[in-house]
Amino acid sequence: MDFQRRHVSLNGTWQFWSDAEAAFSPSSLELIPASDVQVPAPLQSQCDDLHLYTGPAWYRRSFDIPTDWSRSSISLGFDAVDDRAEVWVNGVQVGDHSGGYLPFELDITRAARPGENTLIVRVTDPPEILAEIPHGKQTWYGPLSGLWQGVWLEARPAFHLRSLAVKPDPATGLVACTAVFSTPAPAGAQLSLHLMLPSGQSIEARCDPGSQQFFHRLGDPRA
Repeated sequence: MDFQRRHVSLNGTWQFWSDAEAAFSPSSLELIPASDVQVPAPLQSQCDDLHLYTGPAWYRRSFDIPTDWSRSSISLGFDAVDDRAEVWVNGVQVGDHSGGYLPFELDITRAARPGENTLIVRVTDPPEILAEIPHGKQTWYGPLSGLWQGVWLEARPAFHLRSLAVKPDPATGLVACTAVFSTPAPAGAQLSLHLMLPSGQSIEARCDPGSQQFFHRLGDPRA
């Protein structure tokens, strides 16, 4: 199947609420006036009254899913959120993440629907955890948190490669390759491994139907 991944940026204007008392919920946001902020950017850079803000914050925006994505796997990606993010799509919590400098993505296929969708992100970065987590020189200038890096959607084939680990063993000269797929491999699925070995070796191997992992040792005559 010829399928090109389709990537959509969600950067731009989002609705925003500061929640110093930690009293809001996804359903209560409808009743509370919102401000507009830009993503990506630290929330403290958005408004004069937020320069030193360190409490919870909420972001919301809508996005459209094309009807021809109905058979795709849909991923929601964040290039970085400082520090903890909790994420809802159409009122369904689809995941969370901690770590303000790391990208992450969530599979939102089950929660998303054709047409308009609603995305809500709750962000917390309490100052009391600052000593426990990696941080840069922003402490010289004041707090920086929120959706400070880009946000995006991507449509992928329902069956796709999720991760690939390549581990050489200098003692044996073998290279172990482990691939993890999004779903169990359909009948006839093939994975081609092309690695720059000193010998120039290249192999093509067939995945077992129903398997969600593939393991092979390059250079091993038994593999």
